[in-house]
Amino acid sequence: MAKPAGLILMGGKSTRMGTDKAFVKWQGDTFLERAIELTLSACSEFYLSVNAEQFKELSGNYPCIQDNYAETGPMGGILTALEATNKNLIVVAIDMPLMKVELLQQLLNVEEGNVRAYRGSESGFWHPLPSYWPSSSKNHLKRYVEQGEFGLQNFLSKNNATALPISDYQPFRNINSIKEL
Repeated sequence: MAKPAGLILMGGKSTRMGTDKAFVKWQGDTFLERAIELTLSACSEFYLSVNAEQFKELSGNYPCIQDNYAETGPMGGILTALEATNKNLIVVAIDMPLMKVELLQQLLNVEEGNVRAYRGSESGFWHPLPSYWPSSSKNHLKRYVEQGEFGLQNFLSKNNATALPISDYQPFRNINSIKEL
């Protein structure tokens, strides 16, 4: 299986953080630097899913894809990237600095061709990032968004996503505020 492209979701408002999460420092590196390194450990290339302001600031230095679906959260960023690249994607969040490359690689070790994500075995709760999105999921995802559905949890549950088990929840922790650093 060829390596997919990586997509780093970072187009959120960062309201609770009070500043763009991409440039927050964690153990000497910015969240952005850490996410790029992580992504390139498992992917052939990467793209940043960004909002309009970030696009102006970053597109000269990074491969940026500006979200075409405002106010749809991560779902819009994933759909925009699938439409723009027509590539299989490993999708990660900018605010998960404890994520491990082994978890990205496990997403690739499943032979099934559908969307893949992690799911708690006891709770049944999906942890939709990181996840694998084949380019073939684009049309189905678009129909979902066009129906006003934007929740990754619901999409994964209703669309036969492949669930990978979670043994350690720490890498799935996201950092939303300065207090959590």
